[in-house]
Amino acid sequence: MKKKVALFLAVFVGAATLGGCTLFPPTSESPKAIWRSWSKDVGEMQKFTDKYFLNYDYDDPFNE
Repeated sequence: MKKKVALFLAVFVGAATLGGCTLFPPTSESPKAIWRSWSKDVGEMQKFTDKYFLNYDYDDPFNE
């Protein structure tokens, strides 16, 4: 059981580190900057989903 837990933790930490995870930031960025970056990415994902899957384009001048 201990080996399974140790293996899981090793894989999790390795994947988080190599995947660029910012949950354990070794950087000097403030948490506010990280949240701002995440919220910007979420907004871009929402616009992409609306444009290509729901057929609504925010930049279309004829939608007003």
